[in-house]
Amino acid sequence: MKVLGLIEQRSPARFLAGVAAPILATVVGLGIGDERTTAASLVYLLGVVAAAAFGGLGPGVFASVASFLGLNYFFTPPRQTLSVGKTDDLVALVVFVTVGMAVSSLVALGLAQRARAERRELEARSLYAISSRMLASEDLDAALTELAVSMRRLFGLGRCEVRIRSDDGTSVLRASDGDPVAGAAEISVGLSTADRDLGALVLFPGGAPFGEAERQVASIFARQTAAALERGILEQEARQARLAAETNRVRRALLSAVSHDFRTPLASIKASLTAITGDRDDALLTGPEALELLRTAIEETERLERLVANLLDLTRIRSGSLAPERVHIPVEELVEDAIAGLRAPLAEHPVEVMIRADVPLVDVDPVQVEQVFRNVLQNAAKFAPDGTPIRIAASRWQDAVEVRVSDRGPGIDPPDREAVFEEFFRSGDGREAGTGLGLAVARAIVGANGGAIWAEETPGGGATLVVRLPAVADAR
Repeated sequence: MKVLGLIEQRSPARFLAGVAAPILATVVGLGIGDERTTAASLVYLLGVVAAAAFGGLGPGVFASVASFLGLNYFFTPPRQTLSVGKTDDLVALVVFVTVGMAVSSLVALGLAQRARAERRELEARSLYAISSRMLASEDLDAALTELAVSMRRLFGLGRCEVRIRSDDGTSVLRASDGDPVAGAAEISVGLSTADRDLGALVLFPGGAPFGEAERQVASIFARQTAAALERGILEQEARQARLAAETNRVRRALLSAVSHDFRTPLASIKASLTAITGDRDDALLTGPEALELLRTAIEETERLERLVANLLDLTRIRSGSLAPERVHIPVEELVEDAIAGLRAPLAEHPVEVMIRADVPLVDVDPVQVEQVFRNVLQNAAKFAPDGTPIRIAASRWQDAVEVRVSDRGPGIDPPDREAVFEEFFRSGDGREAGTGLGLAVARAIVGANGGAIWAEETPGGGATLVVRLPAVADAR
């Protein structure tokens, strides 16, 4: 790229190489001796090559003529004149200037071709890098800014702007690099695909030339940019369509929950309190009957509270507002805390905990993952017959820790093992119904913490829920 700039620049300063090389060669030749004509001619020829290499064809030809004159004046008898005393010397001078011009032409041409090849390689690499960045980047503005920076450096622009057409048809500046060039005419290269006019690349040439070849390369960059922009627009439209479909699905599920899950505990609470209070103040129930109805109201209130809490948790996780605060913590601590918080639901089930000694620490949010184990254990206690054990086993698995919670209940049918993690799922076998949110919340939390959860069959009968959590890399 630097060689190409030296060869192709139009500044008169490049001719300094054509002037300086013969002068320096003359000084070196006189230092060798004015009778050493052969040595002097070789020094002059070296100067011609240097002038052609640094200045291009014009300075190389100028250096050839100047060297011819210097060799004639200082080193060819009679010296310090431009006359030539011998025919052999005249032939030698003519051969010298011919060879000098040929060498300068070949050197300049070879370097120019090499420099252009380097520039094409640089353009191809820049195009590939920018295209890859734009197609892979989620931050479109950062990718467009990188595009502006790369194009300004590649073409020697004073300024490069990326203008995107908005929905109302106006052109909006999305990214730029460089300062405005006073008096520079802008060059607009359209960002368009077969179906859309997305905007334009606006280029302000600086000191470097910007011709048809550069415009063609800029057009290639523009086409790649337009393709990346269209891909981003299509992905955004697809996300909006998926979001709309998900919103409708959740809305329908929420309506089902409100019509059943919310109404059932509210009806129980109302019935219990109505039975206690009666229609008149003097008809209040007292004694064991009232106490039992109050217990029923409290249980239904807690059920309703769990449903609302699960709904809120699921909403926050799906919206990304409940970001995990991950720390390094032993998995047995999470399991013990979850068991301690479920004394009542687990009262009828002996809990067996088996954690291997080589289990490493896990990298998770302890509050969130404890909630996962609570939901899983509640699910196991709900469906397992009273008196049957619930087993918790933890072991290392590659770069993760697997915690398996097994019960001796009716198990989960293979077709339903994935569906149980969906919101408001109801199995059709008449088993005890819940809110249908506990396992959906568990999967959302585990996924946010970089893990996975799935259901398996317990050997001998029952269901096993497997929670895989990321382990600390250097923990043993």
